[in-house]
Amino acid sequence: MRKRVWRAGIVLSTILALCGFAANSASAAGGVNNGQPGSTCSPSDAGLIYTPPGPGVATTGIAGAPAYYELGQPAGAFVGQPPKGLMIAIHGGGWWGVGRSVTALERPAATLWRNRGWLTLNIDYRGCAQSFPDVLWFHDAARQLVGPALPLCVTGVSSGAHLALMMASSRPDVACVIAEGPPANLLTLPNQTAYNPVTRKSDQTAGPRRVYYQAVAAFGESQLAALSPALHPGRARLLLATATQDSTIPTAQGQEMAAAATAANPGTYADVDQLAPGLVIFTHVDPTKGTGVSRAAYNDYLVRQLKTVAPVIAPAGVTNPVINDIRVPALLNASVGNEEFNATVLPTCKDLGFLIRARGSGFDRGPGWFRGSDWFH
Repeated sequence: MRKRVWRAGIVLSTILALCGFAANSASAAGGVNNGQPGSTCSPSDAGLIYTPPGPGVATTGIAGAPAYYELGQPAGAFVGQPPKGLMIAIHGGGWWGVGRSVTALERPAATLWRNRGWLTLNIDYRGCAQSFPDVLWFHDAARQLVGPALPLCVTGVSSGAHLALMMASSRPDVACVIAEGPPANLLTLPNQTAYNPVTRKSDQTAGPRRVYYQAVAAFGESQLAALSPALHPGRARLLLATATQDSTIPTAQGQEMAAAATAANPGTYADVDQLAPGLVIFTHVDPTKGTGVSRAAYNDYLVRQLKTVAPVIAPAGVTNPVINDIRVPALLNASVGNEEFNATVLPTCKDLGFLIRARGSGFDRGPGWFRGSDWFH
């Protein structure tokens, strides 16, 4: 059941954020929230129905919040334990899709991190020009809430990935960003090509241009350079994931972000993950429309998430560990990318307590395989 909820959330966020490029390629100029030249940005929840969050999640307690939020405590095997870090989750929606019901689409992602032992803050924002100021407000409030020592990371999808990267550019305490389908350079975006489901090649610009005009509608053309994270890279560890069949965000956007981050700060960890085609839903792709990612690619993406956050939450006494070996062993009769691994782990996701061995610079968590629930999740 949880797997179905996760997939439904991605479908709805994909519809909200940036529908398949062919659907709007013939839209007339102007209009509202349609990503056409001359269009305007107007906050909306698109009629999605809101349902309250479950146990362990609070929607009150942060005074003066500009928008709705859900503060989740560590769950599963980590109930009652101190959090390993704070993960802020930011939903997509073309910078206009906002509201409680839209925020709820990111609950599966928040739950994943709660079950890894993290405190989560799943946030909304008022949309359009207020999007970025609001996410910065939540960052500052969250930092005040948890204090200066707890690691803080951000995860986001689509326009939420853009806002996550901008948060890292503006707040140096952001330790890592996990960005799915991120618009990273709004200036280069309209001239880059993305996947075309008709030709099955990366040869169309209609999708990227729609995102560009959504950004223009939200922020104004004069602000696009200031709001392009690739032009203002920070030092956060980055996981930049884009589906090969993404028809809205070119894979070049993640590559630009990674190149900018490592050029500005040599040694910055920037992992560009281009997920191979398959039958699994991911940001901006949907198998019912002929696009998707492979199970192997998605399983590998989950492991890359762990690799991204591992040094951030390393145990006391380990200084800047460099994780260079993360594997899922045959003890589960599975390996990264194996179909059985997907079937075994993803439907439960209770704490992603599969056995992991991590080896890095100056330490070896072993010998043998160990359960990664003490610090690695």
